[in-house]
Amino acid sequence: MRTINTFHTIAIIFLIAFSNTCFAQKPPAKFGKIDIKDLKATVCPIDSNAHAYFIFDYGTTKVEYMDQFQLDHHHHYRIKILDSEAFSWGEIKIPPYNSVSRINAVTYNLENGEIVESKVKRKDIIHEKTINDYYTDKFVMPNVKEGSIIEIEYTLTHHNFIDLNSWYFQKTIPVLQSEYYVGYPEYFIYNKTMKGYFRVKTEKGNTTKSIGSTMYTEKGFSYIASNIPAFPNEGYLRTRNNYISKIEFELQSISSPFTMTKNYATSWPTIVRNLLDNNYFGKELKKSFHLRKAIDSLMIKNSTGMELVDDALNYMKTTIVWNNYYGKYTTETLPQAFRKGEGNVADINLNLVALIRELGFECYPVVLSTQSNGIIYPVHPSNDRLNYVIALVKYEGKDYLLDATDPFSEINLLPIRCLNDKGLIVKEGGIEWINLMGYRPYSLVESYNISITDDMAFEGVNEMKLRDYSAYLRRKSIKNFNTLDEYFEYAEEHNENLSFNNYEVVGLDSIKSDMTLKVNFKHENQVDKTGNLAMFSPAYEPFYEKNPFKLDKREYPVEFDYPYSVQQIYTITIPEGYTIEEIPQPMILRMPDKSAQYIFNIKQLENKIFLTLIFKQKRMLYLTTEYNDLKAFYQTMIDKQKELVVLKKL
Repeated sequence: MRTINTFHTIAIIFLIAFSNTCFAQKPPAKFGKIDIKDLKATVCPIDSNAHAYFIFDYGTTKVEYMDQFQLDHHHHYRIKILDSEAFSWGEIKIPPYNSVSRINAVTYNLENGEIVESKVKRKDIIHEKTINDYYTDKFVMPNVKEGSIIEIEYTLTHHNFIDLNSWYFQKTIPVLQSEYYVGYPEYFIYNKTMKGYFRVKTEKGNTTKSIGSTMYTEKGFSYIASNIPAFPNEGYLRTRNNYISKIEFELQSISSPFTMTKNYATSWPTIVRNLLDNNYFGKELKKSFHLRKAIDSLMIKNSTGMELVDDALNYMKTTIVWNNYYGKYTTETLPQAFRKGEGNVADINLNLVALIRELGFECYPVVLSTQSNGIIYPVHPSNDRLNYVIALVKYEGKDYLLDATDPFSEINLLPIRCLNDKGLIVKEGGIEWINLMGYRPYSLVESYNISITDDMAFEGVNEMKLRDYSAYLRRKSIKNFNTLDEYFEYAEEHNENLSFNNYEVVGLDSIKSDMTLKVNFKHENQVDKTGNLAMFSPAYEPFYEKNPFKLDKREYPVEFDYPYSVQQIYTITIPEGYTIEEIPQPMILRMPDKSAQYIFNIKQLENKIFLTLIFKQKRMLYLTTEYNDLKAFYQTMIDKQKELVVLKKL
């Protein structure tokens, strides 16, 4: 949160006016006045597949003065629950606030033709302090059933009038009616940014007011949308917040005839300058005395160049453990975090920057926005959007990105959360951006040596060679379990008729090398018998079993985290007493721009079938205009992998 400077002169001028101002927008509904038709409804009027829907979602935000400028936010909504898959909508979390004046929450059910209310009681509300004198409330709506309506209403106060509430018209379930009203004095100038693809109606309703002989205008804006479809999050999207229909506000300035203009709008050079001068960022980087022993221990290894940088990265990963908190500012001094052995992202990675600089390398912090936080828009400078920091080393004309918060990360192999377009280099001089993505692919080469048993099971050996993000993800997956035994037991439990034995993993803890995995397996019921014929798919472990792209039209891009390079080699031995009657035809499939390729190469030799599958995808972003081509590419690939080998009994 940015620090707020209260403009005392403006405050005195508006005190009387604000304290008597009433919100003139007529609410769309009165709390507790439920239409029995809504309770009887069994399907959403605009989406027959919906599990729940907003009957209405209504909010107001006004800049008020009560001893100081503040935001008063009122929110009132009703949700119709259609089936059990929507019960989680009854788990309520009130957003952070400084104070709350009202919380009403009721569940309505229709029982024997009568409306029965179940109210949330004060004792059922969990009150928590977050940060900077902000609080939040959590509670669970009582007696939520299929057919229930839940109604929530609350009024909150924020002392930070700079961050005027964003409003989301679109949700993950349909919204029949969404209305948002914003009111503030004419001396406040906010930049407004409408995002998403759904059309929203805007109305202006300014009100002229007077104090003595002084006239001023209270600006009012109404935003109205109806029959808003659910946001179709089908995957391969870093966060829906980048594309969902919403409006955002950012304070640009405050100006009046009685005071000097105060500008809040910023620029990227200003953001970088402020970071360099900040006590919890740039000034901390000047502290390096605590790193002397670390430098001595690293220099003993006689490593040079990027090998020494890699040693520094691994040293920091084992010295300070990440506490799972993001942030570009340190929570304590770098020496304190170093000695404590625990810290947030900035505590760790700014220590890393300081260490690499002391080793004699050109190294800078890079601030970024994580995937869940949304993309950075270079045309809209925002310090608040930046919630993470990593390290950049420039060496022999090349760039190397590092993050010491993840034990499985490597040089230029960042945690997935960091793979979000571009980052801002924090250094003296001009503004410089750096691409965060595309340095390392998802690389996998695996072989299957399979024999079909007399009882028509697949039995054989699977060997994998995993590299880059393929190895990164598999290491993290295995480390979620206490032992390898637990990992393979879990795989057996979640794959019907599959069993493993004699497994071996090499390179699990040595992230500098490739990871290899070898396992013997048996998978029953993999061959279908019909009379004297037996049929099976030779692509035993396909890249995709179902097409991840199902929409008729996608209104937002397709986003992959990295390029793909996957190769599978199958050797399948048919059982005695059978001959190969039919095999699929070979195929080469490419996207129109050749950014993705799929090869299906199959042949038979005596009683064996040899199949090689290759999937490569270079690009990480596909536009909406390319969606149909991408969807068709994946569907053709999946259909090909389902084609059968036919055996005939002799």
